[in-house]
Amino acid sequence: MDSDCLLLGGDARQTALAGLLARQGRVHTLAVPELADTAEPRPYGLVVLPCPALGVTGALFSSSGAGPDPASLKDYLGPDTVVLGGALGELGRRLSGHCARVADLLADEITVTQNAALTAQAAVILTQTHTKSSLFQKPCLILGWGRIAKALARLLSGWGAQVTVLARSPAARAEADSWGLAALRPDEKPGPFSFVFNTVPAQVLTGEALESLGPDCLWVELASRPYGLCPEDRVRVRQLFAGNLPGRILPVSAAEILYRGICRHLEGGAHGG
Repeated sequence: MDSDCLLLGGDARQTALAGLLARQGRVHTLAVPELADTAEPRPYGLVVLPCPALGVTGALFSSSGAGPDPASLKDYLGPDTVVLGGALGELGRRLSGHCARVADLLADEITVTQNAALTAQAAVILTQTHTKSSLFQKPCLILGWGRIAKALARLLSGWGAQVTVLARSPAARAEADSWGLAALRPDEKPGPFSFVFNTVPAQVLTGEALESLGPDCLWVELASRPYGLCPEDRVRVRQLFAGNLPGRILPVSAAEILYRGICRHLEGGAHGG
């Protein structure tokens, strides 16, 4: 691993990540929560951006306040710089002409799978902390059947919850059924639930289906924008926003996952999806 690196922005997992990287060499930081700004306007061998890289304002994501302007990143890049971060998108393409290599940590299959499992664990912790109620024998609905949904299904079932999965794909419903879970189509009225865990960034439940959840149901929003409820429907349910969960609830474990992903990228062993 390069002996001189720069970490920018992020949340508590970026703070923990700085400590892990410091074991390998000197680490500079900028807009990293609880750490002093030590960045210098010069090229670094390794630049680590947040996961996700950008916040809603278009600046680099930082839970401690306004993150750096992405345009300023060129001050820290050189022909030998490797840039790593999460959900880089267009930013990664813009930076690629100013450094040796740009790689998205969230394109690494191992990192994404481990992060999904951690997100599911954090979702259960947050839900039980928020409600102070056990999941045992509670009817729970999971919307979607991706990595996070599957990890949630295992955890909730292990806690003794009554788990139902709602998914568009017949193959997804068949797999959920093979796990011993109840499975619904989107056009079926789901019925009353104590908890809904949404992992789909789209409206799946509306109208009567949404009303059938019951007045005491807690909607746990795990999806990215535009989320699973339109603004008009958000006032109709009790909603718990659960974004960036690994960084909020289990930052040390989340940092360890990112650290291992960084090592794989630098050693040339990252596994894409």
